[in-house]
Amino acid sequence: MSTFLLEPLSCLLRLAMLQFMPEGTKLGIHRSRIYIVDPWTLQPLVRWYTGSSRDDLYFLLRPVVAARMRFNQKDEDLKRIMLHASLGLRALQRTYAKEANVAGQCLKLYSQYLTGEAEIDEEDFATDDFATQIYGEYRKIWSKKELAIARGILDMARSDNCNSRSWVRALGEILNSKEAAAQKILTSLTEGITKNNTDTSKQTLSSATK
Repeated sequence: MSTFLLEPLSCLLRLAMLQFMPEGTKLGIHRSRIYIVDPWTLQPLVRWYTGSSRDDLYFLLRPVVAARMRFNQKDEDLKRIMLHASLGLRALQRTYAKEANVAGQCLKLYSQYLTGEAEIDEEDFATDDFATQIYGEYRKIWSKKELAIARGILDMARSDNCNSRSWVRALGEILNSKEAAAQKILTSLTEGITKNNTDTSKQTLSSATK
């Protein structure tokens, strides 16, 4: 369950970081977080250890759609962040171009969703009550000022080529705390649902044995 419910804004910012990474960089998803894995000799081992695979790319759909459908599209900071995220997706698309055509097409579609070049399918936006509750809580993680700071860091990374990785590392530190907050929300709500289901089952069993 948790893999599918990434916090949308943190997801966009992680994707945006990919535009500043060397070609061959890949990502993985573990415990509701996106991990960026540099293209080095042990990349396959790191991805295997964290349970990451090419299939993780398909889990990006829901946060991308949520960012488009659940946030103010007139907000200039958000629009700029979505543009940066689309550039990161295009960089990732180039990484997968030679080995996975389907994955590349998915990444292209996600990028087009963010830029408005493609219309979002209603089926992609469909969510259950739990997802709606989660996304409602996720909206509280980022303040408008914090989003403006994140956007500013990405803009600086793009204009200051010599120090772009330093800017990206600074953004990564901010994201670590935001993703931890998202994980806490997800864990709390998931445990609440599990407890409610257990209590309901006990009540049903008790009624049946009377």
